[in-house]
Amino acid sequence: MGSASSEGVVVRFSYRRVPEVYQVFWAGMAAGEFINDAAFAAGSYRKQGSRWLAAVGGVRPRRGRNASVAENVATVLHILQHGIDLDRVRVPLAAEEYGRRLAQRGIPMAALLRAYLIGSTRFQHWCLRELAQQTADAAIASAAGLRIAETTAAYIDPGFRAARVHLRSREGALTTRS
Repeated sequence: MGSASSEGVVVRFSYRRVPEVYQVFWAGMAAGEFINDAAFAAGSYRKQGSRWLAAVGGVRPRRGRNASVAENVATVLHILQHGIDLDRVRVPLAAEEYGRRLAQRGIPMAALLRAYLIGSTRFQHWCLRELAQQTADAAIASAAGLRIAETTAAYIDPGFRAARVHLRSREGALTTRS
């Protein structure tokens, strides 16, 4: 009959090959969730989510992102509160550094621009919810809402601010590799 082989077969399972799993993770990351939450939604765990992110050259969103977001929010709130001219506002240092780090890791600028759009939308929603709790006067809410939307759009518009830093850093990283 047949002889049994003593050779073993090693099979390695990888979630990268199962779109139903990792696409849920990437959808969560695109929605701005933390790695832990996105991985949990995909039926996995934080360490695996970090591996998926690292496998495509990503950086953990918490590193640098929190400081960048905090400085951008503080800057826009300052602009709104004090009526500061946007021509006099510089890109916050943490935002510059975060854009530079993403560029050096080869993260596409589109990812940074998308993050700015998602962040500005969340910021505006937060402001409008706060505004609704502060006043019932539709005229005041409307005027303030328009000012918030216009200021936020103008703040992120000039070349998407940190995107310029991202491009310069990416060009620098490419020339040093050559």
